[in-house]
Amino acid sequence: IVATAVSPDLPPRGLDEVIAILDGLGAHRETLYGKLVSDFGRAAVDLERIVGKPLGYRDLLTPVVGEAAEMVASGDRRGATEVLGRFCDDVASRVGGELEEEIQAVSASIPAKVDAAVAALAPTPRLFRWSRVQPEDPARGASARREVELMLAPVTAAMTARARALAVVAELAVGAARLDLLVRSEAASRTGG
Repeated sequence: IVATAVSPDLPPRGLDEVIAILDGLGAHRETLYGKLVSDFGRAAVDLERIVGKPLGYRDLLTPVVGEAAEMVASGDRRGATEVLGRFCDDVASRVGGELEEEIQAVSASIPAKVDAAVAALAPTPRLFRWSRVQPEDPARGASARREVELMLAPVTAAMTARARALAVVAELAVGAARLDLLVRSEAASRTGG
């Protein structure tokens, strides 16, 4: 892993650059590497404790969006509200902290958003009772899916940011392991073993 999490408009700066700078420090290199190994390892552990473990959000999201979209398209306000509320509550309880509060706020807004989506997607009433029943409209299903995705967009954005933070944790852990390996191999080459 070469690049760290930086703004997309800036060039990537990563551990390779740090290693190159440290290579030029000569005799103090081993002490500095040892300190960095320790610091990177500690930082990775601290960040993982703060951010939490990976959740598998996309795996949880996909079936919920499908189920809720079918309910929204069919006009089942109550079912869609329950499915989406339960999903938000489940994700919130798994991540905890400030993110939990953010997701719970989204959960609280779900009933009104489901009502609006169902109303917007309701089929136009038939003029005559005897008119033929219309087949399921695929466009309404796609629109319902889009509506459900929009309802969950704040949760998805928060979980994406969390995943990026977890990538930084992984990069720190890999960086610590790389530095540790480098320090050990340099020490072994100097001692002949």
